[in-house]
Amino acid sequence: MASSPAPRISYAQARAFYDRCGRWLDLQRCLEDAAFADLLAHADFADAKRVVEFGCGTGRLAQRLLARELPPHAHYVGFDLSTTMLRVSRSRLARFRARAQVLPLSGPPRLPLAPGSCDRFLATYVLDLLTPADAEAVIRQALRLLAPGGLLCATVMAAHSGLPNRAFRSVWTALHRLSPLFVGGTQPADARAWLGPGWRLRHCRLIRRFAVCSQVLVAQRLP
Repeated sequence: MASSPAPRISYAQARAFYDRCGRWLDLQRCLEDAAFADLLAHADFADAKRVVEFGCGTGRLAQRLLARELPPHAHYVGFDLSTTMLRVSRSRLARFRARAQVLPLSGPPRLPLAPGSCDRFLATYVLDLLTPADAEAVIRQALRLLAPGGLLCATVMAAHSGLPNRAFRSVWTALHRLSPLFVGGTQPADARAWLGPGWRLRHCRLIRRFAVCSQVLVAQRLP
């Protein structure tokens, strides 16, 4: 008999959780920075003109992009559900206010931007807390918003066959099944499963830090 789908948190639950805990997420940088470095090495941000980020979190990656990776004329627009995340990221990006904007999300992914209005679409450690249907909807939004040749740039918590990750994943999955809120709604995923027609996979790599595994994915929007 097939196992039942793992429960997922609602948008209201996600907002409440990250409003309480969001300011502490930068403590995870030791688990995320290697994946971010790999993403930055393969997404050609030096040639980007407009970046859209779904789930900007504390704005840590956006700050690095604006300070060190993007050309000085490039613009950034980030979206997040949590009021805490919005406050922290706006404060962090204040010195870039002439070319950075952070906007609220209200629920299911629908970004109020024009088709073809960006050349990089970021989604880091957010697709893996959505339902599969909503994760696919975010990817469709990326397809709509990216100009031809633009890049989808994603990281997710992933599964790995190595013993430390298998043990970590078993504990994480058990907690998730008791209540997704114990782990912020996140569970291991494979972002390749959400890519439909219109994409060419450019880069996909698993990055391990301690017992935690991340998947880094860069996909190009086809004409």
